[in-house]
Amino acid sequence: MIPEEVLQKYFSFSEFRPGQQEIINSILDGSNVLAVLPTGAGKSICYQIPALMGGNYSIVISPLIALMKDQVDAINKHGKSAAYLNSSLSFNQARDVLNDLSNGSIKILFVAPERLENSEFTNLIKNNKPDYLFVDEAHCISEWGHNFRPSYRHIKSFCETTGIEKISAFTATANPEVQDDIIEQLDFKRAAKFIRGFERSNIAINILKESSKKEICTRILQRDQLPAIVYTATRKLSEDVSEFLQFKKFSAAAYHAGLGSDLRKMIQDDFINDRTDIIVATNAFGMGIDKPNIRAIIHYNMPASIENYYQEFGRAGRDEKDSNVYLLFSPRDKAIQKFFVENSYPTETDIRMTYNMICDYGKTALGSTKDESIKLDEGFMKLLNLNKMNRIKLLHAINVLVNSGYLHKPANIGNRYGVSLLLQQARIKKFIESESNATIKDFILLLIKEYGYTVIDSRVNINPGKFSRTLDVPEENLIELARWLHNAGIIEFSEPHEGDQINIAGTRIKAQNLQLNTASIEHLIDVSKRKLQSIMEFVNSNECRFKYIINYFGEDADNYSCGKCDNCRGVSGTETESLAYLKDIIIETLHELKTPIKSRDLINLLLGHSNHPGIRKATNFGRIEHFNKTEISEAILDLTANEFIEDFDSVVKLTDKANSYILKEGKKDASNESSEEFNSYLQIYNKLKEVREFAAKKFSQVPEVICSDRILQETARSLPSTPTQLMQINGFTQRHFNKLGDEIIEIIKEYKKESEVKSKLNEDIPEHSFKVYDLVRKRYSLEDIVSFTKLPEAVVSMQIESLIEIDHELDILSLIDKDETDAILEKIKSGDRNLKSIKSDLPSSISYGKIRIMLAKSRYGEIN
Repeated sequence: MIPEEVLQKYFSFSEFRPGQQEIINSILDGSNVLAVLPTGAGKSICYQIPALMGGNYSIVISPLIALMKDQVDAINKHGKSAAYLNSSLSFNQARDVLNDLSNGSIKILFVAPERLENSEFTNLIKNNKPDYLFVDEAHCISEWGHNFRPSYRHIKSFCETTGIEKISAFTATANPEVQDDIIEQLDFKRAAKFIRGFERSNIAINILKESSKKEICTRILQRDQLPAIVYTATRKLSEDVSEFLQFKKFSAAAYHAGLGSDLRKMIQDDFINDRTDIIVATNAFGMGIDKPNIRAIIHYNMPASIENYYQEFGRAGRDEKDSNVYLLFSPRDKAIQKFFVENSYPTETDIRMTYNMICDYGKTALGSTKDESIKLDEGFMKLLNLNKMNRIKLLHAINVLVNSGYLHKPANIGNRYGVSLLLQQARIKKFIESESNATIKDFILLLIKEYGYTVIDSRVNINPGKFSRTLDVPEENLIELARWLHNAGIIEFSEPHEGDQINIAGTRIKAQNLQLNTASIEHLIDVSKRKLQSIMEFVNSNECRFKYIINYFGEDADNYSCGKCDNCRGVSGTETESLAYLKDIIIETLHELKTPIKSRDLINLLLGHSNHPGIRKATNFGRIEHFNKTEISEAILDLTANEFIEDFDSVVKLTDKANSYILKEGKKDASNESSEEFNSYLQIYNKLKEVREFAAKKFSQVPEVICSDRILQETARSLPSTPTQLMQINGFTQRHFNKLGDEIIEIIKEYKKESEVKSKLNEDIPEHSFKVYDLVRKRYSLEDIVSFTKLPEAVVSMQIESLIEIDHELDILSLIDKDETDAILEKIKSGDRNLKSIKSDLPSSISYGKIRIMLAKSRYGEIN
């Protein structure tokens, strides 16, 4: 039989899915295949067809004990061809399977990885070598991947002992690092790697760098992109955003682990049955949700990794209809995720402190032993909080201390954990089929196997130790998994009310003498940081969004373009010219200052709001006064997120990376245009954006729909001042003009008028006087200007007198105190215009320079 015939006979499909036939042919050619295919791409067919076509039999290694029967039953519908060996079989049942194998009546044998350690089984396979060995959920073999299972490490030695060479591996979750580790651990000689199926042709990815996230979220949802899920980083945010959307008349509900199980279940059911349009949730939401018509996924905050992001936005458009996903990025998002990493893993100091806290709480002195278990109850948790440690850090710290031999967990507390399954019976199978995590599937199915479907309606007591041995995962990992499933609304999980217990191993020693094995913690931290850096690169990338994701998972996408994402459409919400300009100005300013500065002082410096003499002398003082504090703060955060700025307790300074950037660029200007020209362009561009923002609110539309950034940028550069000129801008239509055309023309006319005055001043004012002019326009006092310029007051006042003759409208009221201004004006209004005469009648504190300025201004109209 050929592959197509096997596909039709056993699986009732007339054609292969993309990539399947290529993988099958490579296996049949004798290559060691590694196939990375997302859930639902049909990876099981890729190994079952070669096995069914073989002359002998094949072995499939799978950790999914409870799913083996389903796979075997599906194959055996067309005659007995498959069987499984796992701990669920009796001795006699297992013997029958081995006899069938020896007799040649089995084509596919599914086994758990633990079976490979059985010498009887190894000898049987050695004497009856299979055609192929297939490793399912292959990421379990790698310590770099999630869900590492030590039993998978026996596969290589098993193959060496039995002489099996035709080995292939399959997984749905493996980045290139994990893929390389799988190939190394399985010792592939003829490696053929296939990464397929990560593209979703009906999904358009959009990254929006937005500070006003609630508003942009509202505009997205107002386009009838419902049903929708909005993912937030924290519980509080999920509630805040949900309340905001409810205020905007949306049917929205918050969902997070802090809600009761009954309420979470009700929210899920309302969403699935279209009684609620929008779920605003933490990232646990979505497991077990089989809703094909989700039209939009909005990530209110940046996720922690590409893997998380792909899994979460993949819940959109499962009906194959067009759907949109949005990531609303702010530089603060990296700080949030970095905070989560830093607060999830303990430092060595934290671990030593944990050891001391446990010993102290158990009243165990140095050199003493304690046979009784120490209860980590509510009192201990209060002590933990006082020392600024959280429960997640505590669990990791205890694991290190257990692995290092200083603590151990008593074995008699496992029967006080309770579980009930919140999924209804009809949804369990769909959940298992769609979930890619092997241990989650096995855990749910083991619950049903042990307790039946009564676990859906009532609480059962479980022994984590027994479950962990059956599933071959560490007990602490299984408990963490149960907590996560509880938070996701899949199960209700209750832990012992009296708290965890721990024992001190041997005598208590000084914490500084502990020999700690922290390699696992260091590894987890390193992996988390690298994953975070990858999603940051994704956000800032200018290439096709799906191309980046496909490349991330190792699939060749060099010539790929989805044609739907923001970058492919040319409407990317990534870094704008304004942000780029701001960032360069900030780097330039910090480079000039040489020393660290508080971020609020840096913002005031750039806006020109500070009275501090040292700050006011900076070259860039007041240089970007047309920006606001929020925009500058976002730019500082962006630089911090990208490691150009180091922020310690709100004090900022340049990093070595920024200093290298300055040397590499070899220039200070933030643009290829002159700094002043670009500054002027940004001023008019920002004013045009304000007009568009007003129009967007007026017409209840997204700003980009009112008028694109590209059109506004072209308008700011060409400065059309008549309707005809404006309509000649490429892409500017009558629809645009009806909504904001008159306002644009008014702004440009006013800008040109100001530019003409400035141009005349540039011609007439001596170069050394222009700094004085700039300081007067920025409303500094005469004393400040004298201090900044280090010129005598008489010289400064004469320069200002000349400036007033050129610019009659120059505002001089900030130069002189109001009381002094009033006194001088009173003399001028009385008809006295003689400098010495006026001076003689005024207090000695009023100088000749102040009088000279007031006389010059009075010649061109009344002074208000």
